[in-house]
Amino acid sequence: MNHFRKPVDEDEQRVFIDRYGQPVTPNGVEQLLVDIKNRAGITGVRVSAHTFRHTFARMYLEQGEEIYRLSRLMGHIVR
Repeated sequence: MNHFRKPVDEDEQRVFIDRYGQPVTPNGVEQLLVDIKNRAGITGVRVSAHTFRHTFARMYLEQGEEIYRLSRLMGHIVR
């Protein structure tokens, strides 16, 4: 990963950085997904980070995994 990543701050822990070495913002992710959707010619469906998150959760449960474990994976607070 360090071969291709050139963060401005060498202590940067985030995986996704932009071409300038800065962490990718949530807006940057959305813009990237819109660009991929347009380049692929996808129409009539929503393409977003939230859609990917929802799809992951649905497929995880469909494969018989536990909802409690899913909630932890998704970052939900479990008390």
